[in-house]
Amino acid sequence: MSSTVNANYSTMKRLSGVEKYLFFWSESEANQFEFKVSKYPLGNLSSVFVGCFTYLITIYILREWIRLRGKPFNLRYVAIVWNWFCSIGSLYLLIKLSEQVFDLFSKYSVWSLLCDEGIQHNHGKHQLITYIVYLTKYLELIDTFLLCLRGKNLQFLHVYHHSVTILFTYIHLQAQTCIMWMVPVLNLSVHVVMYAYFALYEMNINCWWKQIVTLMQVTQFYITLAVGLVVLIPRIIYSINPGLPGAYAVSLTVCKYHYFDSLHLLDVISKQSCVTSLQVYA
Repeated sequence: MSSTVNANYSTMKRLSGVEKYLFFWSESEANQFEFKVSKYPLGNLSSVFVGCFTYLITIYILREWIRLRGKPFNLRYVAIVWNWFCSIGSLYLLIKLSEQVFDLFSKYSVWSLLCDEGIQHNHGKHQLITYIVYLTKYLELIDTFLLCLRGKNLQFLHVYHHSVTILFTYIHLQAQTCIMWMVPVLNLSVHVVMYAYFALYEMNINCWWKQIVTLMQVTQFYITLAVGLVVLIPRIIYSINPGLPGAYAVSLTVCKYHYFDSLHLLDVISKQSCVTSLQVYA
């Protein structure tokens, strides 16, 4: 009788969410989480390409529909709710991920967070949160759909940014680099402020810190670029052909020269991209 009561109590706790760590994952599941290709929803490269293709097709259909309809929708209040949802959701995930980063720091060291030589950080709660951040990139495509339905002009860089972000986030997750926590932390930090700005603008509240949002976006761009060139690309090359003599060192050298040769172009693209995203609400 006692065991039955305890079992029922445990079941009630699990169903009520008390034992849940994050969304559908329990504490034990979160601790053991390790991203594997095709094991989880949208967890393979084909899903990325299908998602991006569907995104582009949906944009075309929505724009044609609004053109034929002759009148865009007034979705101002929907945009307010959506932007606050994204801002608060990003803050929640940022807090969760930051907790795990500090936990890893307290257990190991700062160096282990930058160079996980013992491969200790390729599973656990921080990787689960990183996977969820990847999933949110699909959800953020709603940004573009709302702009289409409201009859707003779409800039190429806006569409390009959303498409490429899904691809890069997946590659970063699949490569399981030792600093895979860094990019989501930066991205979530920017999104907390950026979506809050969009929401306040829709509420006709003047925001003096518009330039701060642009600065944060540009800073994130450069840091993410550096992380990708110095860590992600060599990791991918090494995983493809680890037997290549000097593969790791050579790839670092190539990335270094490529980075400086492309710096001016990337500076123009990044700044224009950030300004364009804000112009939608200007």
